[in-house]
Amino acid sequence: MTIKASGSSLAMSEIATEWGGSTAHSISEYYSNGDLVWSGAEDDAGNTIPTSSTISFSDFYSTPTVSTGGTTNFTSDGTYTIPFGVSTLTVTIHGGAGQGGEGDETSSGGGGGGGGSGGTVVGTLTVSSNSGSDYSSGDSQQTVAVTIGDGGNHASSGTHASTSTAYAESGEASTVVYGGQTTSAGGGGYGGGFSGNGTGYSNASQGGNSIGSNFSASTNNSGTSADSYQAASGDGGSSNGTAGKALASNPLSLTSTGGTAGSTSGSGTGGNASGYGAGGGGAASKDRTSPHHWSGGTGTAGYVRIVVAS
Repeated sequence: MTIKASGSSLAMSEIATEWGGSTAHSISEYYSNGDLVWSGAEDDAGNTIPTSSTISFSDFYSTPTVSTGGTTNFTSDGTYTIPFGVSTLTVTIHGGAGQGGEGDETSSGGGGGGGGSGGTVVGTLTVSSNSGSDYSSGDSQQTVAVTIGDGGNHASSGTHASTSTAYAESGEASTVVYGGQTTSAGGGGYGGGFSGNGTGYSNASQGGNSIGSNFSASTNNSGTSADSYQAASGDGGSSNGTAGKALASNPLSLTSTGGTAGSTSGSGTGGNASGYGAGGGGAASKDRTSPHHWSGGTGTAGYVRIVVAS
């Protein structure tokens, strides 16, 4: 809760209800950076509650207020420290994207499918026990643990001749963890393709999103699925790949560009994605061209943004 705004008289009991303390109360209990009021606490006009000298009831109208709109972006794993007084955070989560599928002309081989995009979750994370009355001197600020999902990037190994191993990788989920609850945006699946001996493999399924009990989701999009392998056409199994998928839901207008499709008239290799949460391009299989195997492009990693809402 927050103390009422100016316009009527303010009672000591209202200050004590918000900021705590033991009876009998005195206004001198409530200097900031003391036992009850955290350092930097402000009223609704942006005036900091005094740390010493003159202090009055009027210093406490609309306290504790917080500066809304403060934004922290994560492109790698990290920890977000929640400012004292914050009650809600707006969180945007994108999962990492999948790698494109392989192309191979051996036997009945063909081209690869584009990798799937990462999922998107947007919503409000509710912060508990973080008001003035919850604060005691020496309290540590609460935190949110952030994990950024990697994009699919299975390392190639030679020409993969005569092997049925699929060299493609799905993207990983990006997560935020607060109060023992996890909210996550799933990773994109890898594209279908053909292994080194021409054995076809299907595209991987999209990773699912997960919503914690302290999170209210306004967007819950699992992303665009990866494409399946591309059937061979012509002598030796020639086929183009397909392009990777960009984020299906992109409320922050982030750069998210799927990898280009491998082409029988080009290098054959699938293009790497760029930006965030975009899938790699599927490789081509080039008729009667050596080497006989081409790898899919890599997917891009996920992203998390946290904004102070109230």
